[in-house]
Amino acid sequence: MKPSSAISGKRSQAVADQTREAMLEAALRAFADHGFEATSLRQAADLAGVSHGLFRKHFGNKEALWRAAVDFGVNRYSQAMKQRATSEHGPVSTVQDLVRVMLAVTAEHPELVRLMVTEGAVRSDRSDYIAEIWHDVGDHYRDLFYSVQKEGELTAFVDSDMFLFVLTAGMIPLALPGLTGSILGVDISTERERDAHTERLIDVLFR
Repeated sequence: MKPSSAISGKRSQAVADQTREAMLEAALRAFADHGFEATSLRQAADLAGVSHGLFRKHFGNKEALWRAAVDFGVNRYSQAMKQRATSEHGPVSTVQDLVRVMLAVTAEHPELVRLMVTEGAVRSDRSDYIAEIWHDVGDHYRDLFYSVQKEGELTAFVDSDMFLFVLTAGMIPLALPGLTGSILGVDISTERERDAHTERLIDVLFR
């Protein structure tokens, strides 16, 4: 029996979605490794194992590809955070869980943070774009943040500079394990050291 057109269409869409995800993964890695100026669509296509023409068909030009790759990377954090923003133990525990999620995603997928380190050296349209989409993520948790402050926690922060603190003190050390290892003398890529790093950050935030 031949598959119905609906089933065939779903399979085709699933394959297309998987291909697009692989392309964005490759592009994010290429931009993280080489920077915007030194990365070409052809390099990203080679890394993804697809044709250069397919990248042009999907994204048009390098600027559009860069934005799509950043969106893809931030969305990975956003989706993981939404899944964990349901703590039954109150706003403080919920925010602690969100910090854990952000660091866990960084440890598994460090490319976005490494890209942010490179792009953050000089303010530009691209650094502003990164800040804007992270700001959009933060909008979903602003009321939660204020609830935590009402309980007497995180009072030294506003929502935006708390994110900057978590980024610089928590996410960047995980995204740059070579430098972190040289400074601390530990392999932060191991589960034990990553978890210890995460809990130290939470202790600092909620001392």
